[in-house]
Amino acid sequence: MDRLTTHSVKSVEAAGDGNDRGRFRALVSVFGNVDAYGDVVEKGAFTRTLSEDGLPPIVWSHQWSTPPVGATLAAEETDDGLVIDGQLFVGDVQLADSIYAAMSRVGGDGLPPLRQFSFGYDVRGYSVEESDHPNAWAGEIRRLTDLKLHEVGPCLVGVNPDTELLDVKGVDPRVRPGVRDARPPWSTGAKSAADRMDRAAREHYVAVLLGRR
Repeated sequence: MDRLTTHSVKSVEAAGDGNDRGRFRALVSVFGNVDAYGDVVEKGAFTRTLSEDGLPPIVWSHQWSTPPVGATLAAEETDDGLVIDGQLFVGDVQLADSIYAAMSRVGGDGLPPLRQFSFGYDVRGYSVEESDHPNAWAGEIRRLTDLKLHEVGPCLVGVNPDTELLDVKGVDPRVRPGVRDARPPWSTGAKSAADRMDRAAREHYVAVLLGRR
């Protein structure tokens, strides 16, 4: 899933004027690989929810207690994963301004400070299989085939490190060759089983955070 290139970066003001200010495109869910929770999202998992539930709001780092910071303008399942076109509420929401700035600028390594994504969902269809993948939970992975999508949005570190900021208006934030090969230790399954929460306990914890229990 390499989209590697050198690039130059304009200022936020130059990158987003008028109605296009705050526009971006992102790969928010990746198909076919095992994420840090031992889950694999299959192509087609979002077909039902996009048809029945409409387009998801854009939420910063799963903060459901904060109003959305943007709107999804379009969403499609590609061979790579779920790709969205979004519009941040820049100029109206201070947090959206900060998010847009962090997407539009790069550091000394050529990377935008904010470049990963995640999504909130309920599982409606899945299967379980044995696996020796380092991210498997108790020797099992789940293949997610039907998800109810609640929200999508940027985050500092996603459960799947292959999510990607594809484009910002007037800016190409895709990275230079080799840079994306640097992965946080947890993404390669470096934690032992003793260090990881049981799946049921993790899901209960997330449900409590989201006010569902």
